[in-house]
Amino acid sequence: MIGPRNRRNFFQNSDFDSVLRGTNTLLREYEYVKATPQNRLSFVDRFGEVLKGRNASYTATEYHHLVELICPDFPYDVIARAMDIAECRGKVSVTYDDNGLAKPKLPGSMFIPCLRICFSYLEFFELSHHALREGFAKAYSQTCNSELQAGCTAPEESGDEKEITKTVSETLSNAINKLQTDGLFIPPEPAIERAIRAACKHIHETPMSFPDVYQSFLTEILKAVEDPRTARSSY
Repeated sequence: MIGPRNRRNFFQNSDFDSVLRGTNTLLREYEYVKATPQNRLSFVDRFGEVLKGRNASYTATEYHHLVELICPDFPYDVIARAMDIAECRGKVSVTYDDNGLAKPKLPGSMFIPCLRICFSYLEFFELSHHALREGFAKAYSQTCNSELQAGCTAPEESGDEKEITKTVSETLSNAINKLQTDGLFIPPEPAIERAIRAACKHIHETPMSFPDVYQSFLTEILKAVEDPRTARSSY
């Protein structure tokens, strides 16, 4: 019969083994899965095993249904953002349903690397998206509403571009300080600066579309982010 102390050691060893094998994230709640950078990488690797051998391409909705098999409360937004990253990299094929709506699809072998980047740098992508919206909204407060809707007239003076760049940089810098405190993955600082400048170039486009602005930012960032399996977090 296993005594209390041996029973505790048995379960502790089992937990330790599952962490080493990367199976500790299977069938766990999302908050646990995203709790540490290592958990996130392990989870994506396990999801890759689910997709292994499947040659079909899937939409974001279909990938979400599949990932729910190993994490029932995994949010759709993370999958959709990973698909956005794939689109920025030009890896997505597009089909159309009977109603003429576009349905981007991607095979698992291409989706998993995008999900790995998305999930590892998730907070950075979320905060940078918010910071860009907030920064542009402040800079355009006299001519645009806070939603930066398409159709906004862009200012013509170069000084406005400098002001927007400064505002966005300051807003994003404050957000990044929090990520550094939490020890999460962050792209190199020079890459962030280049991405901000790339996004700010869109201020002279009329009509200005915020999705285009953010896509410019994201495209530049993706040139610099490392594979999270070899990159270090900001500890």
